[in-house]
Parts: sequence; C-alpha cells; structure tokens
Amino acid sequence: MNSRSFRMILVCLGVMAGGSLSAQRITSMMNAGRVFGDHPDQVQLVHLAEKPGEDVISPQHLFVRFGPYSLLSVEGKTEEGMPRKLKFSAGQMRIWFTFDKGQSSVRSTNKYTSHLTLFMLDREGNPAGSNVAFYELRSDWGERWRFAGDPNVDAFGSFISFTNVEGTEFRRESLGVSVLKDGEGAIRALHTPVRSFVVKRDEGLNFSVYEYDASDMMVTEDPEDISPQEGVEPVSVNEFRKITQTKVSIWYKSASSPDNEAPSYFSFNEKKRSWEYEKAEAE
Repeated sequence: MNSRSFRMILVCLGVMAGGSLSAQRITSMMNAGRVFGDHPDQVQLVHLAEKPGEDVISPQHLFVRFGPYSLLSVEGKTEEGMPRKLKFSAGQMRIWFTFDKGQSSVRSTNKYTSHLTLFMLDREGNPAGSNVAFYELRSDWGERWRFAGDPNVDAFGSFISFTNVEGTEFRRESLGVSVLKDGEGAIRALHTPVRSFVVKRDEGLNFSVYEYDASDMMVTEDPEDISPQEGVEPVSVNEFRKITQTKVSIWYKSASSPDNEAPSYFSFNEKKRSWEYEKAEAE
C-alpha cells in the first residue's frame, strides 16, 4: 500500500500472523478538518466496507463522524422501551454498550476504550432510564460527546455537541459544517470551514470523492447549492471501486503527484471471514 494513500485514507486493517494485513471491515476515513478549537479530533467522511456483496462499495455506506465517535446502530429494548444495546464507532474500532434494567449509565468493557462511560440523559441533562433525550459519552478526563437520544425521531443518533475538559461547548449548528444528501439519503457533499468533499457516482455503485479547499467553493444563497468555483481542480480524488463481490480497490490520487499513486486492493478471505490487503496489483 503506498504510504501517502495510507495516510490520507486511513484503512482499518491490523497486522495478522505472517505479516499480512487483515480486518473484519475496511474503514476509510477522510479528514475534513478541525472544528473544535484546539482539539485535535476532526470531522471525517467515513466509508465502511464490511460484508462482501453487490453493494460492498456504495455511497450509502458513507457517513460523517464528528470527532472520534459516532452511533452506528441499536438492538433490542430495555423494559423502559429504550434501545438496550448500542454500537458506536470509536476511531477504527467498534464498541458496544448494553443497558440492563434500571441502568442509566454503562462503562465500556473494551480495554482500549475503558475510559468511556455512556449516559442516558433527559432534556435537562439528568440521568434517565426512559424518555431519553440524549446519549452522552464521557471520558474519565472530562470530555463529553452528546448524541440525539429519542428513537422516535429521524435525528436519532446524530451528533449534538462536544464539550472539552475546560467546559467549552461546541454545538453542531455553530461548527459551520454542512452535510448534503441525495434523494436516496446518501451523502453527496460534506463542507467544513477547512475542506469540502464532493461525492460523484460512477458506474453502478462505484463512486469518487473529490477533495477541495473550502476557499475554492462557491457560496450561494441556496444552502443546497455548494460547488467548486469554475476552473478549480480538486486537491485529491479518492476512487472507491468494486472489482468483484469479494474484491475492492481504493485509490487516492493527489493533484500534486498523480503519477506516484497506485490503487490499494483488498480481497475477502471466505475461510477467515476477513478482508486482506493484496500486495500484488490487480490486472
């Protein structure tokens, strides 16, 4: 895998026995810039390739992550009618929180995220087991990441705010971040004060993500009409391709050195039930 591509599209693969790179999923993370003051975490456009199949590569698998955490899915219900098991992305990992009867907070049992506790809160910010308005991830050192917690609304699970250790709150609506979607609900553009990503569909479910500096984008009165200025070339292009149902390629192309880049290929090992990086390029 070429080093620049590995830096620009961080792929969730671990070194396995024999030195091969393997993982249950391919997590591609494209950094869209820092929006939380001096805090190092960024807004990211993320693509997940998990199960092999016709839609292993698809714009529908794109999502925006504000900082290191996002709520991915829920399962079951507590006796109070709230989701019992919640799955979050945490960087390149997946972590689960399971609420038992009467609980309003659960600590992560993952050794890498044992500093995190998930709270269910009411609208006043008090612990709650029912009528939950927010889920809040809190670190042992005082950071708080808040998400919409009412499962009966469309915004359930969406990022609400981040509060740093000094107590400064960064609310989503104040960050200058815009996420645009197409008629099928797939992300077609992400804009931040630092960087913009424009998603263009190719053949089938294949797609490319065009990266621009925020200053290169046209601003109109229509918040849904944000596009690059005429004649501006993208900083980079990230191509996501399905070769077969069990083989994909991810290609980072930098405008400054397009001839030095090459696609990275990943194949699904049915026996191991995992994705593996291929050193040899596909024909």
